[in-house]
This record gives sequence, C-alpha cells and structure tokens, in this order.
Amino acid sequence: MKQFETELQKLNLYLINMADSVSGNITQAVNGYFNRDTNVIINDDLIDQLEKVIQEQCVDLMVSFTPLARDLRVILGILKLITDLERIGDHAEDIAIFSNALNKHEYEQLEQVKEMANIATNMIKLAIDAFVKDDLELAKKVIAQDEKIDKLYFTLLKKLMDTKGLENEVIVYHTLILRYLERTADHAVNVAEWVIYIISGYHKSNPDGRFTYV
Repeated sequence: MKQFETELQKLNLYLINMADSVSGNITQAVNGYFNRDTNVIINDDLIDQLEKVIQEQCVDLMVSFTPLARDLRVILGILKLITDLERIGDHAEDIAIFSNALNKHEYEQLEQVKEMANIATNMIKLAIDAFVKDDLELAKKVIAQDEKIDKLYFTLLKKLMDTKGLENEVIVYHTLILRYLERTADHAVNVAEWVIYIISGYHKSNPDGRFTYV
C-alpha cells in the first residue's frame, strides 16, 4: 500500500499542476483584454497533456492495485473533475480569441471583468485546496461563491445593453467573454462537487439539492 500512496501523491501533483495551468491561462487571457493586446495566444497543449497523463495514471492505479472503497472513489472523482479543468482550459482560449477580436475596436473596458476572473480562478484554487486538504467545508465555500459570479455576469450584461452607441461587435464579443468567465466558475463548482463526492461518497445530482450516492 505504500507504493499505492506514493503513486497517488504523484497523481495529486499532476492535478495541482493542471489546475494551476488553467488558472494561469484564464488570467493571461483576461490580461490581454485589459492590455488591449490583439495577439494573445493561449497554449492549451500542456493542459491536454496533463489530462492524458492523469487519465493514464488513474487507469494504472486501478489495474495495478485494485483499490477499494475510498481509494477507488478518489480515482473516479479525479477522472471526473479533470474533465471540468480541461473545459476551463478551453474557455481560456475562447476568452483570448474574443479579446483579440474585441481589441481591434474602440470600447470602454469593463473593470469588473477582472473581478469576475479573480473570483473564478480563486474558486479553482480553493476547490483543489479542498481536495488536497480533504476539507468538505472548503469545497462547499467554492459552491457558495458562484452566486457572486452570476450577479456580476448579469450586472455587466445589463450595463452593455444600457450603454448607447456601442458597436454590435463590441457587445457580442464582450458578452461572449463574460459568458466564458461565468462558465469557468460553473466548472469550478463542478470540481468542488466532485471533491465533495471524493470526501463523502455523495454527489449533488438531484435538482432539489439533495446529495445522492454515486
């Protein structure tokens, strides 16, 4: 079992690296928006490689050690949550693409975009911290933060709609950037919910909010 624990620790390090990479890419994409950079390029290759490595490592652990109960739940939970991390990586690319397009136009920057990005990336960090620390309450705090993102999202959409004289392209590109930041937070919530599953054995899958055994 000592070898299993050693391999599981390696898996945790890969997971932390992947989460740090996706958070860094979101930050880079948003910085491109504020710097009015028309050539921001997000390299998603590392994230895709880490996802593949983690998947292979999980399969190796299941085949080589036939883990039971909690250990198996950890592996299955990781396989689920890396899908959400990979999607966040895709959203970073999306934000960069539409920031590049937006920065070819004249527009007034939305300062709260940075706040949205900071909250979303912090949610990712806290979700992974909850996993590493086996902290159920910390994972729940991640989920609670999603309400802040939603409020900012709708506030900024309304501001766009109420601002007179904006080009259609500026409205559309801004709307897409905001949407991808909102989706990033949603995926961070998903990660936290899988962490809750890893810790407790229950996953939030019912629309009434009750936890159901997976």
